[in-house]
Amino acid sequence: MAVLLLALLAVPPKLPKSSAADKLQRLINANRPPGVFELISEALKDSTLEGVPIDSADGETRGCFPILSG
Repeated sequence: MAVLLLALLAVPPKLPKSSAADKLQRLINANRPPGVFELISEALKDSTLEGVPIDSADGETRGCFPILSG
């Protein structure tokens, strides 16, 4: 499996219709994905630079350097 789903982006609940609520909803929706991506990439930062030992199919342990791609 070449691609793994790391996270499902949370969808914030809809706020009641009003001008102030609409502005708040847009602000919440705009700030949510960058925060999730930062959380995921922060967890992968060390393993990408230093590598992670992973057992391969031939029984050997090899250094793996996971790379996040889009």
